Amino acid sequence: MKWIASAMVSALLPFTANAAEYPAAVQIAAAESAFAAHSVATDMREAFLAAFAEDSTLLRSGPVPGREAIRKNPAPPIELNWRPAFVYAAASGEIGYSTGPWRITSKNDPLAPPRFGQFVSVWKRQADGVWKVFIDLGISHPGPALADAWLILSRATQAGADEAAAKNAEKMFRKSAKNRDIWKRSNASARKTRASIGTDMRRSWDTRPSGRCRPATRDQGRKSSAQDCQERVT
Repeated sequence: MKWIASAMVSALLPFTANAAEYPAAVQIAAAESAFAAHSVATDMREAFLAAFAEDSTLLRSGPVPGREAIRKNPAPPIELNWRPAFVYAAASGEIGYSTGPWRITSKNDPLAPPRFGQFVSVWKRQADGVWKVFIDLGISHPGPALADAWLILSRATQAGADEAAAKNAEKMFRKSAKNRDIWKRSNASARKTRASIGTDMRRSWDTRPSGRCRPATRDQGRKSSAQDCQERVT
């Protein structure tokens, strides 16, 4: 529950700045976040039936009618939790998609390890102005990729198919994800380097009660620091 709460807060942070520029994308992001909150608060089945359009499609091993597939199965004993990380809306403001990380935890076995994946929801504005899920699909993977990603809003710049704008939005999203991976790897490398330096420094100083030695020298003609230490403190 805490995960979706913090995710919704981070998802809402950019809204005030981007609401005028990306109104449809903001609405889709809000609908996706509310959909996820409904799933956590009640169960997956109830939330999906409430959010899916009458003509929705679920893509599993193949396309199936969304609401029909959900209705015929009981709610599974899991907590399905997710949040939008990237939202793209058409220039018409009538359709768009949302994608981001999902997490599944067991309601029957709290000690069972969680499962992770990514989702894509295609949203369509209904005649009454309400956004509903038109197509839903997802994949699973070992770790929580993009779980800490900030929400990105995007939209098409002209009416029609606007394939170039969609490709540019995808490119921006991939670049953002790549930059996060680079940042994480850089941080990990820096931590490893700092730990290595600390270890080397500890090894190169003699902390015997009789005195402290100078750091090891790199001059090949000099004796090792251990020899220097031994001669100085004895």
